[in-house]
Amino acid sequence: MKKKKVLVVEDDRDLIKVIEIGLNVLGYESIVSMDGKQAVRMAAEEKPDLITMDINMPEIDGFEAVRLIRQNPETRSIPVLALTANAFFKDRTECLQSGFDDYLAKPFSRKQLAEHIKTLLG
Repeated sequence: MKKKKVLVVEDDRDLIKVIEIGLNVLGYESIVSMDGKQAVRMAAEEKPDLITMDINMPEIDGFEAVRLIRQNPETRSIPVLALTANAFFKDRTECLQSGFDDYLAKPFSRKQLAEHIKTLLG
């Protein structure tokens, strides 16, 4: 059976490693983008099963990236999980209203990440 692919969009190299290890343990393949502009291109090229997206990034932020992903008919249905240090209730609401499917505030545990990913991938 083919492993499900997750596009990890994050500009913190240490956090990328933590997320990739967690995904590997869960049996997912991971690909990485360190900025929002590249993430939009990679989503279209790679067609991942899920995208984890930081909000504050170089080039374009997570809000703009998810907006562009949702505009493309080929990528609009890919679930996108916001992973962000913006941890206030209004931030969660803003993420969900902006096109993200789910939201997880940093710092988070591997267990929390696994629960959110399993929910989104079914």
